Amino acid sequence: MDSPDWLEKLQLQVQFEVTAHQGWSEGGPETVKQEAVKRLEEKGWKAVRGALASTIRAWFLRAYFAHRSQESRALALQYYNNVLDVLDWGARTWQDVPTSERGSIFQRTFIRAIRRLKMDAYLGALKDSEDDSEYTVEELIDMANQMVDETTKNAPTDSKADGPLDKGAWYSFFVYPIADAHATLGAVFMQQGLSAKRANDTAEAENMLAAAAKFYKKAAEMYPPDDENFPFYLKIAFEAEYHLGRPLADTLALCKRIRDSLPGVRKIWEFSPSDKLTKHIEDLNRFEERAYTGLLDRKYTMATPSSEVSFN
Repeated sequence: MDSPDWLEKLQLQVQFEVTAHQGWSEGGPETVKQEAVKRLEEKGWKAVRGALASTIRAWFLRAYFAHRSQESRALALQYYNNVLDVLDWGARTWQDVPTSERGSIFQRTFIRAIRRLKMDAYLGALKDSEDDSEYTVEELIDMANQMVDETTKNAPTDSKADGPLDKGAWYSFFVYPIADAHATLGAVFMQQGLSAKRANDTAEAENMLAAAAKFYKKAAEMYPPDDENFPFYLKIAFEAEYHLGRPLADTLALCKRIRDSLPGVRKIWEFSPSDKLTKHIEDLNRFEERAYTGLLDRKYTMATPSSEVSFN
């Protein structure tokens, strides 16, 4: 990845693998499904397994790079949907076929990973969309709830076909997807709460901001306390409670919880390229300094609504 032309080389490698396995470089999900069934009847799994895997991975990479580069979230969602169309169909159609025959792309963990990325891309598309957009809050909430339900329902046991999991795989496929779903719900309710607050709809703002704080805390608590997402999501929960006007007793306790986690987090994440925390910790520093100064000056009490203390 240090090479300036690594992306071009990756694209060539993907094209080579699709060609080598006689995958589908043209056509969409319906073409793939129809021709895969026909090829399976004529040539068996050896001819189909690699063709499907190389095609799905090519589509996935197209979606992933469009998503992460923000080139086009619409394009990313199109390819994520294409991938999930074929994977969901294949998982149903060949549910009794061993993974060694049909391939690992039809495992629940693989499909869940794609859904997790699609959910993130959809959240980004919704944030960027206009009022008359094809993207809806209701659909995103449904995605998040389905992620929680499906992941919880299929938690691994010794009898599950996906095989034994190490701790990293357990977190990746059975913990973090639920955490992401909670954070997605938190983001939706935060946006709705702030919109209601701007519209002076006090009751709706209180309900939505309280829900946002709850779901961001649930997301944070699914991460190990030394993971950067633990204080990150707690900080967003703090913002919801701040806008809600929770008393300083509550928000300062949350600040302390965040601050207590930082030594362990920094041992691992201090030089992370993502740098999720720097700006958020600066916000907390300003808030705590002004809150404690106000308490010492008896300008505030621990019952003072947090929203009376500026941190911007």
